[in-house]
Amino acid sequence: MGYVDRKVLFSSSATSGEATFAIDVKTSSRPLVACEAPCPWGRCPAGRLPLKGNVRWTLDGAAVALPAKPPAALKIYDVKDTCHVVIEALAAGRHVVGLTFAPPPGA
Repeated sequence: MGYVDRKVLFSSSATSGEATFAIDVKTSSRPLVACEAPCPWGRCPAGRLPLKGNVRWTLDGAAVALPAKPPAALKIYDVKDTCHVVIEALAAGRHVVGLTFAPPPGA
């Protein structure tokens, strides 16, 4: 079957502002999943925070509320702190995804 995904790498901080990228979705109802490289054996850079809970997402300019818990059919994509479902089902067509590093106060 192979992969039907696109990989994009971002590095950001609280002062970077919003990063955006366009995606072309060919098949409706596919999820948008965000993953990050794990930090093996605790070798994360100082001050690194995980994506989940520290990034605000937008889709076509509108704020995205992350699902509190992925639907059962998408649970395979929600892997510890490494990957999580951002959008459960995208419609076919071109979309602009935005992300802003925005940790909660005190993080």
